Amino acid sequence: MNYSIIEWQHSADKDHNTMTGGTLTVDKKVKCDDGITFYTYSIPIYKNTVFDENFHKWVHTAEHLLAYKKDTGSVRNSLEEVTNWKIQWKVILDISPYQISENTFGFRITSMIPLEMKQVQELATISIQRAIDYLKGDEIEDKDDFQWIPFARSKSCGQFDFHDKQRAISDLQAIDIENIEVRNTNTESSHRTAYVCDLRFLKPKLDGKNEMVMFSPNFSYKISNLIEKFLPEKLPNSIVLVWTFGCMTGMYLCVSSEKWDETDISLIHASIIEVLKEQIDINTLWEEEKIQLQTLLENYNNHSV
Repeated sequence: MNYSIIEWQHSADKDHNTMTGGTLTVDKKVKCDDGITFYTYSIPIYKNTVFDENFHKWVHTAEHLLAYKKDTGSVRNSLEEVTNWKIQWKVILDISPYQISENTFGFRITSMIPLEMKQVQELATISIQRAIDYLKGDEIEDKDDFQWIPFARSKSCGQFDFHDKQRAISDLQAIDIENIEVRNTNTESSHRTAYVCDLRFLKPKLDGKNEMVMFSPNFSYKISNLIEKFLPEKLPNSIVLVWTFGCMTGMYLCVSSEKWDETDISLIHASIIEVLKEQIDINTLWEEEKIQLQTLLENYNNHSV
């Protein structure tokens, strides 16, 4: 498979203070002349647990660590280690929290090439242990980081204080890392291009602005699942993968395309809004969810290109 990838800034390097919400911007472009195929590895970690706000705070903490650098438990770096550097880290497009089913929660890794299940188990073991060690250590990357969690500050994270370091340590330690389960699914398209986009529905939280609207975790995952399920009906032959932000301000959207020049981004964005309007009955939502949906739609109307 002859893949090429063009990428821009990592999320931690973007200035979240300047984001508005209501935008869809391209972070990466992937091209494969043989047609796009993505390989997704779901790792269920918790079953029959109360997935409340405190649970998602620690998951957001783990997301920062597993998606970041070697010392924090970077999944990409761990892949290079378990393959003796035969596979480059760039083949992993994303590592995100994932609600696998109503009763099961974990993480989902998406790769541009097939990986051996044993490799995924090994890299997950390395990354989880490294994340625990980092959290229990005394390293401080930036004194402004909330609870000294890497890039947990307003400039670099959509909801910088939505973290729980101690809960992350205890819950990560509770994982049976010697018996990690991995589930694999593949998605493919004849399209030769895919965009990885920052689908920013809500304005990130600012210092001292506690009244800002954020998604509740359950509503955020509901939106992600609806887009992933129904957007392909609007965009025939497209792969659609949606990776939920732990900060609850939006998602990463991976969508294949017949184009390469981003001229269809506004159409994709409009189609996403159509899906949400068609699939969500606002009368069935809790009051806080109604506010979240209305803010999402207002941001789209005010800031979409």
